[in-house]
Formats: sequence, structure tokens, C-alpha cells
Amino acid sequence: MKQGPVLPCLILVCLLSLASLRGSAQVAASEATSARKIPVQSDPDGEAAWAQLVENLGPSNQGSTTSAAGTLAKADRTRTFYQSHKNNTHVDEARKLEALFLLDAVAEGDAASAPRMQAAVQALRGDASLPASQRAIVVGTYEFQMARERIHSEADMFREYGLVARRLMKEFPDQPQGYVSLLTQSTQREPRVARAMAQEVADSSGPASARTQAKRLVNRLDLLGQPVDVPFAETLTSGANAQWQKGKPGIIYFWATWSPGSINLGEMLARRNLAGANVIGVCLDVDLASAQSFASGHKLPGRLVYIPRGLEGDLSERLGAFEAPTVYFTEGSGVFTDVRGLENVEAKLASFGL
Repeated sequence: MKQGPVLPCLILVCLLSLASLRGSAQVAASEATSARKIPVQSDPDGEAAWAQLVENLGPSNQGSTTSAAGTLAKADRTRTFYQSHKNNTHVDEARKLEALFLLDAVAEGDAASAPRMQAAVQALRGDASLPASQRAIVVGTYEFQMARERIHSEADMFREYGLVARRLMKEFPDQPQGYVSLLTQSTQREPRVARAMAQEVADSSGPASARTQAKRLVNRLDLLGQPVDVPFAETLTSGANAQWQKGKPGIIYFWATWSPGSINLGEMLARRNLAGANVIGVCLDVDLASAQSFASGHKLPGRLVYIPRGLEGDLSERLGAFEAPTVYFTEGSGVFTDVRGLENVEAKLASFGL
């Protein structure tokens, strides 16, 4: 399959949103390590075997070089566990891990394991006794991996990944995988299409967290073409508090002490000559006093706006903010022209002569 330069980008965001395709089993194994249950006294041998298994599959091995053979060996170990300890409380988790490791092995080039992988996935998919959260992880990983094989162009990519996301939304309506994937994919689409995709999630019956993020994204995209004082009211643009100079482009960046990337962004902006721009830094922290002290030590540029309740605040909702770092741009008249400023941000700054 040949892929143009755009294809890996959406493939990457789908991997991030689902912890799918390569490495998904290692992520699940790490989670199992951190979520060990209290040993069941009726099966001490099984609990000891499980503890040893997740120790071998967990964080200590994350930095090791992976291979299809090594990944298949991990799948074999998980199968040995649940076949030897059929009444153990971790059997379902082991079955999930086996399927994920088999998916990874096939992705790493072990075509011979494909039939076994298919059988493991279908067995989990059809087992309604398993928690939907576990089935959704396996099925989502499988569906995206299979879709990747059908992609030969950018149009294929948008179609196939969109279909997978919507199938997951239908099959697992109370699980986040499909909804989050559709939102992630929308970041690669032009604003009109992106807004429709976000609205689709916002209007769904999916998890509240996904619907909230979707509504924020709709609000963000609706800022395009609107003047800056729509979300900021008059606090920055008129009267004695006027801070916005007409005729200058605007940079609005979002930062938080818990987001190293946003601090790096602020420090990068501070190194540039921003005298020809209006600059606002919106803090998404809840502890405003600590955030103000932090900002003074890092010399973040522009007028820093501290809003009550951070990401849950009214201004964050009006601005469609749900993450840091984020950057918006306005033109000289104060109208929002770009709410995806992190894409090629330095080139965009240069286009304004900054």
C-alpha cells in the first residue's frame, strides 16, 4: 500500500486516540500492572501466575525492541495463563491481551498469525458476557488495522476511518472509542466538514466527555469570521480596559502549568518580536494564584487572562477551549481567521512578519 505524506498524519492521530494498532497490547499490559487486584484466596497459584505475567509484560519491558516473534510469544503466554487458570478473575483481561498482542504481531509482519488473530478478535467481539469497555478496545484496534489495508489515497483514508468510527459508535454506543476517533479525524478536515463531524458527536447519545469536547469544538469553529470581542465581551477591546489595537493581527494562546507543551509554546512566542501583534495568553489552570506565580517565572508573553474554573469556566466554553496548548489567530480587524494555529505555527507567525 502506497501512502502519500498526508496519510501517516491521520493514521497517527487514530493511534493516539485509540491506543490502537502498534503498541496497544503493551499499553493494556501496563494498565493491568497498575490495576492488580487483591489476590483471591481460592486461587493463590493463579494470582501468583497473573502477577508474574503482568510483571513480564508491563512497564519494565516498554523500552525493549519489539519484534513479531517477541510479540507472538507474549500472546502465547497470555493464552497459557487463561487456559491454565480458567476460573481466575483475570481470565477476561488475559483474553483481551492475547488478542491485542496478536494484532500487534500481525501489524509487525507475522502474516501466519492472522487466522489466530481473527479468531481471537471474533470470539471476544461476540462474547456479551465481557465488559463492553474491553471488547471496544480490541474491536476498535482490529477495525482500524483492517481499514489501514484498504487505504490507497487521502479520499480512501477519510472514508475508511470515518466508517470505522461510526461503526464503533453504533456497536459500542456507551464507549468513547468511536466518538473520540471521529473528533480526532475532524482535526484533519476543512472547517465546514470538521464542524459537521463535531456536531454529529455533540448530538449523539455517546459518553458525556466526548459530547462535551464536541460541543467545545463546534464553539471553536464557530469563532471563524467572528470579531474577537464575541467571546471576550468588552473586557479587552473597549473603554479604559482596552488592550486590543486595531490594525494589528492577534495571537491568542492557551496555556496551563500542567501542560509542558503550552509552556514551551509561550516561551517560543516570548523569543519573537511580537510588538506588531495583539497577544493574549489564556490560562486554563484552576489554582490561579499558583499559575500567576508560575507565569512570572517563565516570562510568558502578552496580556495573561486568568479565568475562574479553568477548562470548566464560561470563557473556556465560549472559546471552545478543551486542551493546551492551543493557538488562535485574528487578522488586523480583530476577526478570527484560524483556530488551528498549532499547525505550522512558526510559518503562520512569519506570514504576519512576527
